[in-house]
Amino acid sequence: MPSIKEVNDACAKAHEPIVQNEIRLKRIREQMEMRERMDRGEKPTLDQLKEKYGENWGLERLKSTKTAEEKREESRIALERSQARIRAEYIEAGLNPPESKFALSLSARRLMAEQDAARGLIGAENGEELVAQLKRGIGPSTAG
Repeated sequence: MPSIKEVNDACAKAHEPIVQNEIRLKRIREQMEMRERMDRGEKPTLDQLKEKYGENWGLERLKSTKTAEEKREESRIALERSQARIRAEYIEAGLNPPESKFALSLSARRLMAEQDAARGLIGAENGEELVAQLKRGIGPSTAG
């Protein structure tokens, strides 16, 4: 026997096309009525438009905006989290974490080295060696 949830889900799934069709038919009916009124030269009144779209014409008010100080604080926290992840990645690889707070993670450096090698920006042998070094967790700018 199916559970109550399964029966409910099946009913909702079977009923959804019916609901969507009703919505579509209502929209078509409204469009046809609007065309007939326009053909007769009628225009909707301000009250009719407000009734249809609401007081603010269907636009939502902006959510409370953050002050510049709040945005700076969020950015500072995000940068600290990023730095902590990068430091942890270097420590896990057995390397000294970089001094710069804008250092790239080892995974980003690996990807860039692979892309450079694929583009031919560095010699194929050098590119392959650099990628191999970075995979082992060492490289030209990470070597202690």
